[in-house]
Amino acid sequence: MNHTPPKGKIAFVLAKGLPLDFIEELLDLVKANRFEIGRIIGVEREIETVKETLFDLCMQGFSLIIVFGAIGVEVDDVVPEATASIIDKTLPGLERTIMYLLLENDEYSVVNRAVAGLYKKSILFNLPAKPKLIRLVLENILGVLQKAVR
Repeated sequence: MNHTPPKGKIAFVLAKGLPLDFIEELLDLVKANRFEIGRIIGVEREIETVKETLFDLCMQGFSLIIVFGAIGVEVDDVVPEATASIIDKTLPGLERTIMYLLLENDEYSVVNRAVAGLYKKSILFNLPAKPKLIRLVLENILGVLQKAVR
C-alpha cells in the first residue's frame, strides 16, 4: 500500500453565521490532494478579529488558509479587506481562477470579492459561503496548490 504523507496543513476559517454541515464533505477532497486539515475555526465578522486570526494561522505555519464567507457587499463582509491587509504578495492568477469558476456557476458571484495572496509561506484566499461553489473551486485548484506549497 502506497501511503503518501500530507504535503501541508490547511486551516479553514468560517465567517460567523456560516453553517458547518458542508465541511465534512470537503475533508475527503482535502485528503485526496495530500493536505491535512489542521484547524477549523469560526471568526466574528469584524476586520480586526479576522486579521488577527489570519496572522496567527500564518505564524503557526499553515500552508493554506481558506476563509469561507463574508466576501460580498454587506456591511459586515470584511474578509477581503482583512486578507488584503495580511498578504505581502498577491496571487492574481488564483484570484482570477476563483472568480472565473464562481461566475460560470453563479450569477450573484459578480459581487463577490475574492482575494488571494501569500504571507511568508502561507497561501491565503477567500471563497463565498455557498457549499456547491466551495466544492467546485477546491476541486479545480487544490491539485495545483498542492504543488505550490512549500
